[in-house]
Amino acid sequence: MWIKLFAGAREKSGKDKIEIDCTPPVTSLKIKQMLNQQYPELGSFTSYARLAINNRFVENELELLQPSIHDEIALIPPVSGG
Repeated sequence: MWIKLFAGAREKSGKDKIEIDCTPPVTSLKIKQMLNQQYPELGSFTSYARLAINNRFVENELELLQPSIHDEIALIPPVSGG
């Protein structure tokens, strides 16, 4: 499963996309846990970032997800504006 990275996660990992060993069905919470285990350099970033699948935020971290290899999964940092 490939995860696109942005901002701080991209800087910490040095990559714009990383692969995790995770088989669906899975929750976004589990994906974040797998990211922390397989890429410890991400540190606490995953605790406050949100997961998006096909440009839609996953609202419930415990919802079972069935992403396919064709889905775009992204770890999105907090967004601020002014």
